[in-house]
Amino acid sequence: MHSPALPRARRTVMALAMAVVATLLASAVSALPAAAESRDDIASYAPPGTINVARAAAASVSNSEAAWPADKLVDGNPGISGINLWVAADTGVDAGGWAQLDFAEPEPIERVVVFPRGDLYGAYFPIDYTVTLLGDGGESVWSTRVTHPDQWTIVSEPDVIDLEAPVTASALRLDVTKRSAREGGILQLAEIAAFAEGVASEPEEPEEPQGPENLARGAVAVASSSYEMPGETWAAALAVDGSRGTGWSTNPYDRVQDPAAPATLTLDLACTVDVTSLVVAPREKAFPRDYRLQVSADGDAWSTVATSTGNPGVQPTAQEFALANPTAARFVRLQVDVRNGPSGIDGYLAQISELEVYGERNACVIQQKPALLLPPGATDAHWFSVVGPQPEISVASSDPSVVTVAADGTVTAVAVGTSTVTLTAGDTTLSLPVEVSDDIERIGDEFAITAFWPPTIDYVGDEHYDNLAEAGITIVQNNQIETSARHVNLEMARLAHERDMQIIVQDSTAGSLATMSADEVKEWVNTYRNVPGVGGLYLIDEPSNAVAYATAFNAVREEAPELYPHLNFFPYFYYGGEAGNDKAMQDWIDATNGRSIDDRDYLMYDMYPFREGDTNLEGMFTNLNTVRELGLENSVKTAMYLQAVGIPGNLRRPVPAEIRYEANVAMAYGYKQLSYFTWWTPTNRGEPFTDAIMTADGRKTDLYEPVKQLNSEIQALGDTLMRLDAEQVYLSGTAYGQPTVPADFFVQSEGDGDLVLSRMIDRESGEEYLFVVNNSFTAEQSMELSFDETIGALREVSREDGSLGAPIELDGQTLTRTLSASEGVLYQVADATDPEDPAEPTDPTAPADPTAPPAPVDPGADPAAGDQVGGDWANVTLSNGGRVERGDTLSVTLTELQPGQQVAATLFSEPIAVTGIPAANASGTVTFSVPVPADFAVGAHTLAITAAGLPQINVGVTVLAAGALAVTGGQSPWAFALAGALLLVAGGLVYVLRRRSRVA
Repeated sequence: MHSPALPRARRTVMALAMAVVATLLASAVSALPAAAESRDDIASYAPPGTINVARAAAASVSNSEAAWPADKLVDGNPGISGINLWVAADTGVDAGGWAQLDFAEPEPIERVVVFPRGDLYGAYFPIDYTVTLLGDGGESVWSTRVTHPDQWTIVSEPDVIDLEAPVTASALRLDVTKRSAREGGILQLAEIAAFAEGVASEPEEPEEPQGPENLARGAVAVASSSYEMPGETWAAALAVDGSRGTGWSTNPYDRVQDPAAPATLTLDLACTVDVTSLVVAPREKAFPRDYRLQVSADGDAWSTVATSTGNPGVQPTAQEFALANPTAARFVRLQVDVRNGPSGIDGYLAQISELEVYGERNACVIQQKPALLLPPGATDAHWFSVVGPQPEISVASSDPSVVTVAADGTVTAVAVGTSTVTLTAGDTTLSLPVEVSDDIERIGDEFAITAFWPPTIDYVGDEHYDNLAEAGITIVQNNQIETSARHVNLEMARLAHERDMQIIVQDSTAGSLATMSADEVKEWVNTYRNVPGVGGLYLIDEPSNAVAYATAFNAVREEAPELYPHLNFFPYFYYGGEAGNDKAMQDWIDATNGRSIDDRDYLMYDMYPFREGDTNLEGMFTNLNTVRELGLENSVKTAMYLQAVGIPGNLRRPVPAEIRYEANVAMAYGYKQLSYFTWWTPTNRGEPFTDAIMTADGRKTDLYEPVKQLNSEIQALGDTLMRLDAEQVYLSGTAYGQPTVPADFFVQSEGDGDLVLSRMIDRESGEEYLFVVNNSFTAEQSMELSFDETIGALREVSREDGSLGAPIELDGQTLTRTLSASEGVLYQVADATDPEDPAEPTDPTAPADPTAPPAPVDPGADPAAGDQVGGDWANVTLSNGGRVERGDTLSVTLTELQPGQQVAATLFSEPIAVTGIPAANASGTVTFSVPVPADFAVGAHTLAITAAGLPQINVGVTVLAAGALAVTGGQSPWAFALAGALLLVAGGLVYVLRRRSRVA
């Protein structure tokens, strides 16, 4: 969804003629399996004394998807990330297809290795193809045929084809005779390697000028046009990361056809520097033909200090420009005047790897955060930074009773109120508004309604954020290339905060989070923490290996537990079915430690059911249910995306009744965050989109008012829904592969209508609720329900204000009501005692309740943190493995209880009796919290738990000093190294990702 997009096959069949050449066959063999080689390392397949000469070859193909062209076959990447692939533009089992590598000079080929895509390993690989070596005149000098059985994944290793003796060839050609039938005959290859005698040499790295450091490292880089895909090594920020293997490219989606179209890359060095030299380093191709280097003190008035013209597209070395005299500047600009060609399908591009600045830096201070929002007692030492030598600073707070500021600039919140902190360094004065509040709303506190794909860069402003707030949106999820700059994230946060919304930040860091250390992630977190309006941080969308992001997730939770680390999964069928989905999600949960239902994060996925021609309700319900069950088992809130847009050729544009239907069903399944895919109509995505809730130019569509009304109803139910767990969900009528209503369920559907019936339990009070949804979005249905004798009455939860209505008496234990299309209704269920009658007074002489748990006693010895000793009648799980900081809360979950069973708990050795523990729900689970006072003794303690007639359970608890808890995630093995963002059709289930990758 949001930053580095992963590729997928497109189902659009392009009418392109193909040449299928397979006439010269020297033999018909199956490829040899690789032995000790690593399928992720091309060089490991090199026979002794050989090199991969395909890296210098020119690749051509029969046709290709624009984002995955021929040169991906020789880029040296075996498709591990799911990005570096050649993808044929057409589909069809008999569509054929070919790829040809023309070597730089004739080569004695000893081995050919054909690599499948490396994430969804072996998928879309041809099942019958021929490899031919061609001579100078294009004649065949050697050929072999490779075949495989047609199955879901064709190979588990690359095809390794060894020649009996070296054959000198000028080109290598691969001709496909038959494609796999999977999903209609998609063809994808990651790499073709050809090994010949030679000695590998490292590419020459241009020398950096000697002397002062590269002052451009880490500068703010803003481009007039940029392909922002850090996962593919392209972004404006990657032109100042110090690596010649990454860089900046103009956006191929611009399809520029005029080589004289200008482009700029501007660096803000944060402080004035005395520039002595500049370096422009090339990438693989598309180096600017003509460009100028300019400097500015203020970003408005520019002076040209260097000019370069007539450059080739493939520039072999970096270009260095020494200035005659040191020049003072804060801004440096690369002004591209003429691009290199040919244009190709991507148009004329401009690409570099690095723009380097050398000279002497002057000291300055920079304000990193526009304002702070803090709870009492919190601190922030990251609101400003110093560049260059440490200057003398002076600081002050306008109201020290609210906020104090230390000599080093650290801000401390003292009491509720507002204050302004000032910092002066030389001629620079920074002003920081600070609000201190003891009631800061965080993501996860209330039912979340999210706008995915919010207003695009030209529409980030008051009007369109007013529209978001008016429609009931509570979270704005940043996900676009154009809005990933830090200053745009901060502006989005300001606009959201002023309207009681929050944003999920996404910036260029997202592309690197899987490889960053915990300390690096924490440093990044602190650049956004405490900024008003920032509620979460984007980690990744649809990762093939979520566990790779566990370190980043844990670092966010440890450093800023108040922030929501956002990660979203693929649909269940991407993982091969329900079992595979369960494993993928459980591996993620295990790698990110224990959970509490009160944590900020969600178990989230996307799956879009409204297809052109039909509706995938079986897939929708399967995904809803499998994630619901995982959420309950692990005490994690669940979230999903609501389809609000169409993709011609794949997904239809939903009507309001369909959006309402999907939302009501999701709420009945216990989901706590619903995100609209999409809010704004996407553009420049490599595939067309219908209008969404807002058009691409900022106009409300016919969906806006219905969505606004739906959101108001969701918010009315939200306070109640946040307390409810969907313990049992059944379908009456058409079941779509889901469980039907069992005979012993407390409510039965007596009519023939299609209904969703969800039994929900209030975690705090143990009260029961019933959520009923009309399982048709096209027609009203009669709801005829009969209840068992234990049910006395129902009270409807208002969709206007969330209040409980008057008791609904059940005449003959039945309830009849007509539900409009897509309608959902939430009832509180009362037992047979009239809820309006006061409870009978307790007789003080009556014997004690035999089911009441006895008071726990101090066991005397403390088990290790998280260890359970004593009774085994329940399984006890503590958050963070039984470690908790002073002043924090320990979450406790008991399973394997009897429904309705009561327990008592006390934290020893300074006895804290836990109150408000609910009875076990229908699945035998109890979750409660243990508040740990700020002055509680640090060290080992015991949580003692009792139930009537059963031995006491003692569980070890370790109390730590505030701030001492280190959350570290395990790195569980990942059994599913699966595909990146592709349009997946599995078992008839069409899945469309929200974004399209683009590779220049």
